[in-house]
Amino acid sequence: MTRCKEMFILFFIGSIMVIVLSGCWSSQELNEMSIVSSLGLDKQEDKYRVTVQVINPGEIAEKEGGEEARTSITTYQGVGSTLFEAVRRLTTKVPKKIYAAHLRTVVIGEELAKKDGINKVLEFLIRDHEFRTDFYFLIAKNTTAKSILDILTPMEKIPAQKMFFSLETSHEHFSSTVTVTIDQLITDLVTKKKNPVITGVQISGDPEAGTSKTNAESIPALTQFEFSEVAAFKKDKLIGWLNERESQGYNFIMDDIVNPTIDTSCPNAEKEKIALELTRSSTELKGNVHNNQPRIEINVQAEGNLGEVMCGIDVKKENMLNQIEKLAEEKIKSLMQSSIQTAQNDFRSDIFGFGEVIHREDPKAWKLLQKNWEQEFSDLPVDVKVTFNIRKTGTVGNPFLKNLEEE
Repeated sequence: MTRCKEMFILFFIGSIMVIVLSGCWSSQELNEMSIVSSLGLDKQEDKYRVTVQVINPGEIAEKEGGEEARTSITTYQGVGSTLFEAVRRLTTKVPKKIYAAHLRTVVIGEELAKKDGINKVLEFLIRDHEFRTDFYFLIAKNTTAKSILDILTPMEKIPAQKMFFSLETSHEHFSSTVTVTIDQLITDLVTKKKNPVITGVQISGDPEAGTSKTNAESIPALTQFEFSEVAAFKKDKLIGWLNERESQGYNFIMDDIVNPTIDTSCPNAEKEKIALELTRSSTELKGNVHNNQPRIEINVQAEGNLGEVMCGIDVKKENMLNQIEKLAEEKIKSLMQSSIQTAQNDFRSDIFGFGEVIHREDPKAWKLLQKNWEQEFSDLPVDVKVTFNIRKTGTVGNPFLKNLEEE
């Protein structure tokens, strides 16, 4: 009897598995969907304009037999009183159901970010189950999101892919940009101890020429988009822009340095430069409150290699290396200080999360300070210390350029 029960249970479980695994009731074929690679959001008078960059799957593969290819992407726009309505209006233009699970970038127009803020954008995106969370946000600087999405790019057939990978590369190797996902933005806005930042993107060249297929075939391209500075927010609204130096300083403070280069003056000639490749960087933030006065300490430990020496010095000499290390320390420190001064004096916005540091170190003091944190942040003393060590100098000690000059 027991044996029969076991057989029945196994048969029952097997039957259920066959039913469950036989298919997906809500599945859709790729040829039945319009795959969106990038989403653009703009303000249009008192309404919202949503632009989608849709992939043309048939044009991604190489054409044979001299067949003329169309563009690999198409853009569509919808306007509505809400973002949801604007997306629904797209259905009157897009031939197939919009599918956003492969979204790579969300571009927000500068006007929308300044006037309305990004709360409504996040509310719209987080409610839709089709949106993944691994796409990056960008702010269209001095232009609209629609104009950015209309640009056709060389090398990468899908412009959104180009933006996605170019942003990652620039962040890793130059550190003047930030890669921000929706989870990070929501965390910054909900905690109220740090204000968000988002990388800016702008158009270089003629925007109209960039919409032509010729732009993707020209060498060099007539029009390109490029990352430009970092947008700083106060709560959910864009308040200003960090320049290149300040953006690099921001990444040092946030301990978000991968493998960038920095340059500094030569010890014996201010007009000549030395390039350093950073191989490691670690930032520690500490906070303390004494007599109700908060203070922040930033300690950076960095190391790197000599990348280029444009002056006639012997880098094998220990005293010369020590001088270069001191100059590198001063450069990194000045980058961070310029970023802090702009945030405190111009924006009055804690984009570094110093409030979180104070809260972590002294929760009781934070309860009092948070009520007037904007003013407290603006007056906050910040001590910056940097230690830099050169690990590799290359195989050349005395640059051969010096020998040529002596001859």
